[in-house]
Amino acid sequence: MKKNIKLPSKDFKNTLRFGRYLLAFSILFFLCKHLIELLQEIKVESISFNPFWLLISYVILIIQHVVRIFPWLTIYKYTTSETVSFLSSWTLLNLSEPGKYLPGKIGQFVGMAALCHSLEISRDGAIASTLIHFVFRCLLGCLAGLPFLFFPITREFLQNLFTNLLHNSFRTTLLILSIIGLCAIFVIVFKKHLSYKIIHFYKLISETFSLKRLLLFLAIHILLWICIGLGFFFS
Repeated sequence: MKKNIKLPSKDFKNTLRFGRYLLAFSILFFLCKHLIELLQEIKVESISFNPFWLLISYVILIIQHVVRIFPWLTIYKYTTSETVSFLSSWTLLNLSEPGKYLPGKIGQFVGMAALCHSLEISRDGAIASTLIHFVFRCLLGCLAGLPFLFFPITREFLQNLFTNLLHNSFRTTLLILSIIGLCAIFVIVFKKHLSYKIIHFYKLISETFSLKRLLLFLAIHILLWICIGLGFFFS
């Protein structure tokens, strides 16, 4: 006996389409707003560039933009045990990435969830891969920044930051307690679900980041940072 498959209603499809358009216009609005704010700070008379070096800069940044897909693609492969084309991955990451300019920084994941179905990509796998990749980059950035803690200017900055926090001790304490309280409530409410997810993520991370693959990821991200530095240096 064939199973009855419920297809999305026309109203649901129209609502989903409207939501995508609304998300796209919201991203465009905040991008334009951010661009206008940046342009107001730029003195047009002081702008000068060499067309040749500007072209070199674009080539380097395009290479960086292409290579950065491979780590995410590798994580997705080991997260879902599925293969997806490079073009689909490139389209998903580039179309969803502007969403991070929306307030709250979750627009990227909302856009990703909306695009996954049309690109035949697992929504849960794409979001999980993006989170794992994001955490990896943050940890790598922190490790790369550790030597700068010994610089006098860094120590001075941290000291001023700590002093400002002490002067605003009431607000700081209230903020920390609020965050701890919200985390505690979240853990209590979703205790069972979180325990399963933590075990699941641990298995994914241990399978994804073997020693050989970890070294490869390190080399790729260092190369990406060098490309960004060279791209903006030549421009």
